[in-house]
Amino acid sequence: MGLPCRANVVIAGGGILGCSLAYLSTIDAGADSEDYSHDGAEVGLVLSGTLELWVAGRHFVLQEGDSFAFKSTEVHRCANPSQQPTRVLRVITPPHY
Repeated sequence: MGLPCRANVVIAGGGILGCSLAYLSTIDAGADSEDYSHDGAEVGLVLSGTLELWVAGRHFVLQEGDSFAFKSTEVHRCANPSQQPTRVLRVITPPHY
């Protein structure tokens, strides 16, 4: 994955999502992941900044307070189009970082 970000693990373990990993992702200004997919599912909450998200060909522009959820098997991509870092609280299952 080509998305320059710094991740701090928040929670790792079982529960309602099964084996999952919650972490705080800081996405650098101008960063872009390019298209990718993997097993599982993802949910997230934008804590600050702007996040562009593409899932299965659909494009979303998310701001602070917006959330998302999708099957990670669908081709997806995210980017930070702004000049400031974007912070996102993410939960992925199964963990792959």
